[in-house]
This record gives sequence, structure tokens and C-alpha cells, in this order.
Amino acid sequence: MYKDILMSKEKDGVYKITFNRPDVLNAVSNTMTIEVLDALEKLKEGGDCRALILTGTGRSFTVGADTTAAVQLSEEDYNAYLDRFSKMLRTIEGFPAPVIGMIDGFAFGGGAEVACSCDIRFGSEKARFRFPGASYGLIVSGSSLSTIVNLPKAKELLFSSAIIEAEEAYRLGLLNQIYSSSEELESATFAYIDKVVENRKEVIEKTKEVLNLLVGETKTDRKKIESNGNDYLKQNTDQRDTFAYYANKRKTNRNW
Repeated sequence: MYKDILMSKEKDGVYKITFNRPDVLNAVSNTMTIEVLDALEKLKEGGDCRALILTGTGRSFTVGADTTAAVQLSEEDYNAYLDRFSKMLRTIEGFPAPVIGMIDGFAFGGGAEVACSCDIRFGSEKARFRFPGASYGLIVSGSSLSTIVNLPKAKELLFSSAIIEAEEAYRLGLLNQIYSSSEELESATFAYIDKVVENRKEVIEKTKEVLNLLVGETKTDRKKIESNGNDYLKQNTDQRDTFAYYANKRKTNRNW
């Protein structure tokens, strides 16, 4: 169905999009941006996606923009490509279900941006990040990176274009977890997703929406956004029954 990506249903409610240009380290072609946007739209319309994995074929997550192809575009087409790339990032970030980046190699440039657009990033010891925008005249990941690591560290990484090894990425919070092998990474990712899908779909989606809205708001506005999210859940789900169930369960099981 697609040329530059693979999309698969891994189990009920769990899907995976794989960047599939291993010969160029999964560099993001114009075609890939179109296909990713199409796949995300289809999953959103389908309504059954509870969790989405983003990963890459071979030894790279993605190294971002296909610079070799991009420099051959006309100025109009180049700008359209960059706009579509930005739209892809926004769509990943705004996708209703949790998006887990499974990073088993290079996440450089726009690939680091894609990773930062995911809600959660699990990586193997082969994971590497680089934010090289300053070296080619762009600000890459400033808005997203500064919500993941502290501001001085974001400046350090963006100013230097240095490569961040897996252990350092984990220490900084760029990786939520780090695993010793590709096999362990995949197993742990699915084990985590199993825990996510045990919870109500609408609760997880509303939680993601609220957390994204909280970024950059004042403390007063943050409390209001959270309160509005809880009001929605109380009015549109059986939240009270769920609360009663767990309250009773905790009352009858004091081994905690």
C-alpha cells in the first residue's frame, strides 16, 4: 500500500508505523511525509487505535529530511516539503492515542524532531540523537526539546549539534527507558503498551490532551485545564463507577 513506510496492526488497538528506507537510514522523503500523514489520518478515522508505535527499519530510526533530494527541489517545492514535514510532526504530537517512539539507532535532525513529537521514547543502547539545525541554518526541535529537557540543556544541545549517546539521552530524559538489545526493546515496548490498553481509551486520550495543553501555561491555567478535562470525563464516562470499584478494591485489599 505504501512505498516508504510500513503500517501494521500488531494486536487489537495497537498499530505500528515503520520508516522503511534503510538504504538511506530512513531519511524522510516527500513521499514519506505524505504516507505518514495518510496513515495517521486513516488510523484516526478508524477509531480503534489505542497505542501507536513509530520505529525504523535497519540501523536508524530516521535521520530526518532527505537533504540529497531536498536540495534538488525548486524553492516552491522545497518550502512545500518543509511545510508538510512540520505538519507531520504536529499530527504525530496531536494524534489522539499515545505514540511510542521505539528508537533502535539514529534519530538525527528531523528524526530527532520526530522522536520528540512522540509521547514516550524507548530506546536500545544503539539509540543516538543529534540536533544539527544550527549547522545548516535552521532551528530544529527548539519548541519540543525544551519541554523534555531543561532549558539550559536544550540550548547546549541545539547550539553544539553534538551527538547524544543512549546513556546520556536516558539521563537527560530524551529516552524514558533504555534496553540492552533490539529484542529487549521490542518486548518491553509491547509490555508497556499492554498496561496502557488496560485503561479506558477515552481517559488515556483526554489525559494526553490535557498534558499537552498544560505545557507553557501558568499554574492557574494549568489547574483550570486539568479541571476541565476531569469535568469532561465525569460527564462522558462512568468515572464515578470506576472510582467506586477501585475504592472498594483498595478497601478489601490492604496489602499496599
